[in-house]
Amino acid sequence: WNYSQSIKFTILPKWYQTYWFKGIITCLLLLATYAIYLAKLNQYKNAQLVRRDIANDLHDDIGSTLNSIKIYTHLLLSGKNQLEYVNKIKEGVKEATDGLRDMIWVLDDSHDTLDDLLIRIKKFVVPLLNGVDIEIRFDSDYSQNFVLNKTEKKNLLLIAKEAVNNSV
Repeated sequence: WNYSQSIKFTILPKWYQTYWFKGIITCLLLLATYAIYLAKLNQYKNAQLVRRDIANDLHDDIGSTLNSIKIYTHLLLSGKNQLEYVNKIKEGVKEATDGLRDMIWVLDDSHDTLDDLLIRIKKFVVPLLNGVDIEIRFDSDYSQNFVLNKTEKKNLLLIAKEAVNNSV
């Protein structure tokens, strides 16, 4: 009885053990990594735009004010109209200080709501208008507090300040 038979079994891998599944997972991981890279790159570009805007604002606002102070200082040293130039230097320093405070306020992340913007506008507007006997009233009828991004916050503050200055 030398009779032998064999049965051949082929054991297939589970679906998650196949090469195609491992390839799909690898591709998904690569895509996720690339998406994270693009998001970080976009975040970096946005930060660069904010920095460029800040640099432009500093150059336009504070730079021009400081340049005016420098010119008034040279004129003050010339000896003519000294009191007038001292007052102009004083006004220039106040403008530069106010501009720098506004820039710092815009960059502060803890004051990004519409209520905070109204408080900041009141700090600027009320003393200015009281000095020229103009009455102002602030009314707000919104139910929720809106969060503003830095550009909106800066632009709305500058618009309000410019409107009040032009009105006065």
